[in-house]
Formats: sequence, C-alpha cells, structure tokens
Amino acid sequence: MKKTKPGKNKKRKDSIIEEWVLVPGIPDVDESSLEGAGELIDVDSELKGFETAAEKSGKELEVATIRALDIDENEKPYCIRIAPGTKEEKHEAIFRKAQGIDNRFKATKLLALLAFQGYDGGQEMLAFRFHVGIGVMPDLDIAIYWYKRAAQAGNTYAKQNLCSLLEEAIERYPERKELIEELKCLRKLS
Repeated sequence: MKKTKPGKNKKRKDSIIEEWVLVPGIPDVDESSLEGAGELIDVDSELKGFETAAEKSGKELEVATIRALDIDENEKPYCIRIAPGTKEEKHEAIFRKAQGIDNRFKATKLLALLAFQGYDGGQEMLAFRFHVGIGVMPDLDIAIYWYKRAAQAGNTYAKQNLCSLLEEAIERYPERKELIEELKCLRKLS
C-alpha cells in the first residue's frame, strides 16, 4: 500500500483515477518511470471551475456545456497526470488521449477541458460531439457555439462543419431566423 504524505486527504488520494498522458519528444519514457512526476489534473474540478467562471461572466452556453457533461461530485473524480512539455505538446497529447479512449464520457470531458483552455481542435471535436450526441445529448446551440469558437481560431474543419450544421438546422427549424443570418455571415467570411 502506498504511503500518503502527511496532511494529504487519504480518502481523496485513493479515489483518484490516474491515467498517464505522455507528451511526444521524451525518448524511452514509460509510465512507471514517471511515478509521481508530471502534473496531476483533476479534470472534473477544472471543468467545475470553468463553469463557475462562465456563470459569473454570463456565458450561458459554456455553463450549459459543463452541465451537459453531468459531473457527479459524489463520484470519483476523473484525473489525469500529464508528463512535462509545452502547452501545445500537452494539448496535443490530451487530444490524442481523448481520441483513443473507449469511454466516450471521459473522452468528452477531456475535449471539454481542451475547449475551455482555448485549443481549437478540442473545441471542434467537442462541437461535433454535441452535434451528433457522442458522450452527451445532442444540443444544436452548444454545437454551434463551439464550432464558432474553433472557426474563429482558424480551424477549417470547424468552419465546414458549422456550415453543414447551420444548413441542416435551417431545414429542421425554419422558424429560427437567426440561423439563416449566421449562415449568411459565415459564407461572406469564407
């Protein structure tokens, strides 16, 4: 049994699920050699922090994004430990991890973490998950929001997917005139 440091909450430590995310460029490194190294990220707590900030700034769709992830504070927190690297390397590593996870709920949480940190690949993939309903219930407005954020950052896939989603939504919801305006503006920019 591992010893915990004095003052550490043993119950909390034992309840953490650690998954390593390795950053490229570190030769011959395996998870066992990184024991205790790197940055521990409590994904659920980070997301709850983003929710609090979004509430304070009135960003309703960001609040809705976190709430759609259905984070249960009574369950074990989902944590990852990431090896040292640049911000970009860490984002890429977490993105690859999210794409390789079989658990669609954990993958969606990782993509949400990246999206809130401003990583356009995470924003685009999170939007796609809300678009089609992978790991979350489909939500048109949240999908549009994250596609727009990623498109504004220059993500071409997000621009293409946003156009497709808006065309699809206009057919399904003709009473939502703001969608037509969004599509017109997007086409002007392209």
